[in-house]
Amino acid sequence: MRIAKTVGRVSLENVQGPTGGAELPEADASDMDYFIDQVRILMPVLGYDIFRGRAASVPERPTKTAGQETLGLEDMAVDSPQFRLRTSKGVDALAQVIDGEFTVLEGSVVSAAMRSSGKQSESTARQFENRSLQHGELMKSAVSLENSSLARLTKDLVYSSPSAAASVVLGRASSNGRIEWVAESGMSYGTWEVSQAEA
Repeated sequence: MRIAKTVGRVSLENVQGPTGGAELPEADASDMDYFIDQVRILMPVLGYDIFRGRAASVPERPTKTAGQETLGLEDMAVDSPQFRLRTSKGVDALAQVIDGEFTVLEGSVVSAAMRSSGKQSESTARQFENRSLQHGELMKSAVSLENSSLARLTKDLVYSSPSAAASVVLGRASSNGRIEWVAESGMSYGTWEVSQAEA
């Protein structure tokens, strides 16, 4: 329950957490840590991403005793450096590959509206409609408005690709996220991805 709450990816009906109780013997605590590791592997395979992502905030952790672990919260896999997408119009978003998913990070400033470029081809119009739906979901569930043109993310959001993320962040039908997202070192997401494949 604690891991699911701190990741904050799904709404939980049962919001009760364990109150502490008696500490498990070291061997039992180790078995439970192994069980949680296995559940975190199995759930995404079954199509439930309840445990994938980074903790939304630092949770209260039980005090460790010798030999006991803390249920895997620190093991959430950050797979990349942070990438930034910034524009002169105030968009300033950070993203990172976390648990193998391209994730736009909480606190990012994004476009508050989708902008159509006017006359579009049929495929671009379909793409714009799809991105508009994604942007609408973002605006309903994950932002606080900064002003009429910008909004700030109140939680991490996962996208299928860096280009999908860039399009929604910028409020456009399409965008090449492989070049739009740039690390502090100046390396684009696309260059970083190629370097990872070569490694």
